[in-house]
Amino acid sequence: MNADGSDQKDVLGYPLDVAVYPSWTSDGKQIVYGGPDENRRIQVMQVNPDGQGQVSITSGNRANSYAAWSPDGNYLAYAAEPGAKLADLVIYDVASGEHRTVLKGEVFQELYRDARPAWVPKKKQP
Repeated sequence: MNADGSDQKDVLGYPLDVAVYPSWTSDGKQIVYGGPDENRRIQVMQVNPDGQGQVSITSGNRANSYAAWSPDGNYLAYAAEPGAKLADLVIYDVASGEHRTVLKGEVFQELYRDARPAWVPKKKQP
């Protein structure tokens, strides 16, 4: 939608009832969100704003959501087992395709106040 709320569009064309938490990629060309995969497990998904090109960034038996791109677009931080009392903080490296757990069972989450990762922009050198 536009900044004033006009011209709203349904990107996916089907309802999402849990773990959406959308976030734009750093280049503003795609959206990541927590959505169901083919097995109805919540995974980090990525889609173009027109609804095309949907891919799953994560997979497996664990739920994954609350994704946030690094300012440079090279990494994606997300919570593994969101909604659990203590979740894992995982970093996805775009170049290598590696998913690395950086905090195991240390991300405290309170009902309706989930711990979505956030990045601090790198300081510019003088």
